[in-house]
Amino acid sequence: MGDTNINYDDKFGFNTFEREICAELDFTEAFLGRELEGRVVHSVLNGDMTCEYEITIPEDIMDSFVREREKEMIINGYYNYYRTFFLSGIVGLQEGSVEWIMPKEGEKGPSLAFHVRLHEESWEEELEPGMLLHKNDFQPYFPADRDVICRRVRTKEDFRIWVDVVNTALHGWKMIDAEHYAVWLEKENLRFYLCEMDGKPISTASTIRTGDTASLEFVSTLQEYRRRKAAISLCSQALGELFENGVRAVTLSGSEEAVELYRKLGFHDCFHNIIMQYDIPI
Repeated sequence: MGDTNINYDDKFGFNTFEREICAELDFTEAFLGRELEGRVVHSVLNGDMTCEYEITIPEDIMDSFVREREKEMIINGYYNYYRTFFLSGIVGLQEGSVEWIMPKEGEKGPSLAFHVRLHEESWEEELEPGMLLHKNDFQPYFPADRDVICRRVRTKEDFRIWVDVVNTALHGWKMIDAEHYAVWLEKENLRFYLCEMDGKPISTASTIRTGDTASLEFVSTLQEYRRRKAAISLCSQALGELFENGVRAVTLSGSEEAVELYRKLGFHDCFHNIIMQYDIPI
């Protein structure tokens, strides 16, 4: 693998000095401890008192620093997703060095532990990569089929339909219910999307925003309508709204069968999820 060219002003949020004095390059070289190659893209001599340049980041730095930062963004996206279930009031959240969510007594819902650090001997890779999309890499898809309608969910009635599709297409059981989870609609950082084809609700997506980053969640399509561009159309609308409103990067955890869809939108793989390995005595 070779070195990576990065447009420094657009890709990463390390810009801590005023651009008017063009000090970013000196800062970068001091921070990384080596001299970097680059070129001026936009000069302060143009008269608008701003400058922009492109630097070449060596591959070892990409591996040891930049990609670690991307991984951290994706992992934080996981945590924010899991914690949203607590808002329903029927799922408990245990916080601390190990966190987990679990339905309260007599209720139904997701139950899992997260934010767990394991010894490497207990790890096993699972084919669900953590993926990341930078704003500049976004490649939206716009459906040519007029019968495909993508829209944002705003009412409790539409949210009930959204929940039904999610439970059928994604979970295979009634993991969430509209009554308890309608509180999600009240949260400004949560958005929900529904796609209809031939007048039937068939696909879902949602986004969770945290500052200038966000995660793409609950992407699902009913089995009989898959591979008909519904999911990629709906994700394009959801992602487009995020980037139009100041988000710089979006993360997700993609299932193996959906990875190619996300790559078409501009996402790239960062790492594979890690699951716990058990030794069961026979």
